[in-house]
Amino acid sequence: MYYYKTYRTTVLGKKLTSFMEKSEIAARASERYAKKCGALAYIQPVQYFEGGVEFLEFEKEPDLNVWRKRTDLGDTPLYEPNCSSESCYLATNDDKFTPSSTWNKLYATKAVHWDQVKYEKPIEYWMQYAKITPTEDEKHNLAAYKEMYAKMLDDKLGKMLFWRCLRFTGPQKPQDRRAKSSRALHKAVKMEQMRIALPVVQVQELYDILDCALSDRKSEQEQYTPTLFLYKDHYYIGVQYKCSNSELTEIEKSEHNYQMEQYKISLTYKGEYGDI
Repeated sequence: MYYYKTYRTTVLGKKLTSFMEKSEIAARASERYAKKCGALAYIQPVQYFEGGVEFLEFEKEPDLNVWRKRTDLGDTPLYEPNCSSESCYLATNDDKFTPSSTWNKLYATKAVHWDQVKYEKPIEYWMQYAKITPTEDEKHNLAAYKEMYAKMLDDKLGKMLFWRCLRFTGPQKPQDRRAKSSRALHKAVKMEQMRIALPVVQVQELYDILDCALSDRKSEQEQYTPTLFLYKDHYYIGVQYKCSNSELTEIEKSEHNYQMEQYKISLTYKGEYGDI
């Protein structure tokens, strides 16, 4: 790990202030979502610096037609909306057409061209989508005819516009057989759509601000979420990669950790951190 500090008034410090404000918005949105779900707490996805909800913790077992248990954190069960989603497409020749999302279908905000979607699914998917049926011989040796079918798909779908869509369905084993058409499923889908729409802040954005040398990354290396906090007039950063921004001053781990403890103590006096 590498540890740095910079004044909050530098150009870099101002960029970090904007980044922190964006992170705060994402965190508050996740908190509002968890509260709306009636959850006691939430688990954030590890791939983001801030924002998003992976699992929810409830004070007591929730309605299992709306929520499904996904895993445990120690002795605490964690839940997610009890529905599934799959990506699909709506193709059209009308460049003025805009589909409307429904309770179980969520469309993208703009259409894309065939070249932008054709590699998102295997060729078998698109053959079925375009109603191209191979002969029995071709089915058993599809690889040999792949180039021919790719050309057929380009000819048939190449001039069309595609709307990406998420289609939501009920659980494979609902607690209640009527759940597939019940209000519980509608609620589960609504909660999942809200979860997907939560704002998130990517770690990559912070790496870019700090001019991190990501070329040092090793595929087998465990990834850590960077630390970033403002204490008095400095931002303090702990990051996995060496950074080259000229407004950063490299510091020892001991100084970083000491300042973090002082920062936590300052929050205690403000009543924001709780007992430590």
